[in-house]
Amino acid sequence: MPQRRAPCWQYPRHRWCSAIVGDTGRRGPNGAANSPFTDAVVGAAIATITGARYFDDLASAGVTTSPLAPASEAGTTRVPVPLRERRYDWFFIIAFAIFVGSSFTGDIVNMVARPDPDSGFIFARLVYHVYAGDADPLLIANPRFLQVGASISALVFGTFYLVAIYAFAKGREWIRLPSFIYTGMIVQTTFIVLMVGFTGDATLFRAVCGAGYDGFDYTFTNVARVLAYNLPYIVVPVALTARMWRAHPFTRPPTST
Repeated sequence: MPQRRAPCWQYPRHRWCSAIVGDTGRRGPNGAANSPFTDAVVGAAIATITGARYFDDLASAGVTTSPLAPASEAGTTRVPVPLRERRYDWFFIIAFAIFVGSSFTGDIVNMVARPDPDSGFIFARLVYHVYAGDADPLLIANPRFLQVGASISALVFGTFYLVAIYAFAKGREWIRLPSFIYTGMIVQTTFIVLMVGFTGDATLFRAVCGAGYDGFDYTFTNVARVLAYNLPYIVVPVALTARMWRAHPFTRPPTST
């Protein structure tokens, strides 16, 4: 069976071009077959440096293998499963669309300011009145760790949601590795925020304020609302990991005729 040439890996200072893709999988510059670990690392690097375009080129060439797929499956021609046959994936598309709105509105507020009913920033007033005003003093106080987390959510996670919507709609399997990284990051961040909001930091305030401490703490004042807004950022990523667990979540072998 003749081997098929995949699109070049084009870097400004490197010439890993005309990578041979056949039964032996991807090969490096010296012609030796890469290990599964190397394939995963190289796939992640390409996704980070050159974005999704490289993997879309592979998909167009008929190579739809995920960067995390076993080496024995590298170069296997697979057929994308249309979205109409993956109706449960609409759950993720809709969830990511909602998360995009949260990242580019609510998280932007805590990145550049804080929820404030008297702010000149319309989103700051919106977040205060719709969610934080009588529920989340932590969000209103916006300590530095929360501001940093909100900035990551606004810039990194917000971009991920847009890319993930495209990947789920088109059936692009290169989204698997970023999905696993995203899940670990956002679950940890959400867990930290919830624990701080539940336990507060009265000891720190008492130590800093001394005799002037008036009992202020930023524990949640409306737990039901806080959980309703924040638990989806744990449930959806965990469900995403389960969805991405198989090596080929969006493709299947071609049917013989």
